[in-house]
Amino acid sequence: MRPRPLLAVALILTLGVSSGCARTLYNFGTVEPGRIYRSAQPSPLFLRWLLAQRGIRTLINLRGRTPGFESAFAARHGLRLYSFDLSASRPPTTQDVERFLSILEDPNNYPLAVHCRNGVDRTGYMLGTYRVEVTGWEAGRAIREMNRYLQFERLNAVPQAVVRDGLRRN
Repeated sequence: MRPRPLLAVALILTLGVSSGCARTLYNFGTVEPGRIYRSAQPSPLFLRWLLAQRGIRTLINLRGRTPGFESAFAARHGLRLYSFDLSASRPPTTQDVERFLSILEDPNNYPLAVHCRNGVDRTGYMLGTYRVEVTGWEAGRAIREMNRYLQFERLNAVPQAVVRDGLRRN
């Protein structure tokens, strides 16, 4: 009996989907391997994956009020949890940026995961600021990295001039 081509295709697609599932479902990405990860709002299942596969010690929520399951997960597993009440439509304050960067300066916080609702605007802005201020990237390079995490339907949602000006200001 000959192998069915559809079965082979289904197997290949399944393997591809499972390996890319975190990137697709949670807008997940590695900022610095073993240190900094980024995503959209993690579900309970994805939080378990972050802990098991990436060994996270710290969660940084940029959405404001932290969902109960995330707080409970952090408490149950001894993770640090920091929350920021940031807007997706305007840059954070200088105080928020300084607080965020101070969290990233503490080696005890690594590895860590940063998230907002979709892993786009707030996450991109704060990590873009980190890239420029701490690692010395040019603002244009940080913006190009931000754009890789934009969702297709949101390509025009991030006001690039505001982000660019904010990165230069901070």
